[in-house]
Amino acid sequence: ERVQAKDPPGLYLKKLRTYLDPKASRSAKKRKMLADSTSTQVLRDLEISLRTNHIEWVREFLDDDHRGLNCLIDYLGFRLMMMRAEHRWTVNNCNSDDTISITIFWTCSIHDV
Repeated sequence: ERVQAKDPPGLYLKKLRTYLDPKASRSAKKRKMLADSTSTQVLRDLEISLRTNHIEWVREFLDDDHRGLNCLIDYLGFRLMMMRAEHRWTVNNCNSDDTISITIFWTCSIHDV
C-alpha cells in the first residue's frame, strides 16, 4: 500500500525559495503562505517527506521542473554564508558588554532570511 504524501514537493520548494527572497518579509501573500512555519520546520518536514514518501515523489522533487536539490543547496549555502557573517561580526565587534548588539543583529539577520 502506497503512503499518501502530505504535501507535494513544490510546496516545500516554494517555502524554501521564499526564505531566500529578501522581499518576502514585506509580502503579505508570502508571509501567509509560510504561516507560522520556520525554515527549520520546513527542512524537518522535507526530510521526513524525502524519507517516507514513495520514490515518484522523490523523483518529482529532483526533476528538471522542480530542481529540488539545487534549491536545497542554494538555501543551505545561503544559511552557511549568513552564519559565517554573523560569526565574523560577533568576533570583530563583541566584548562582554555587546550582548544587546548581538541580539539586535541576530534578529535582523533572521528576518532578512
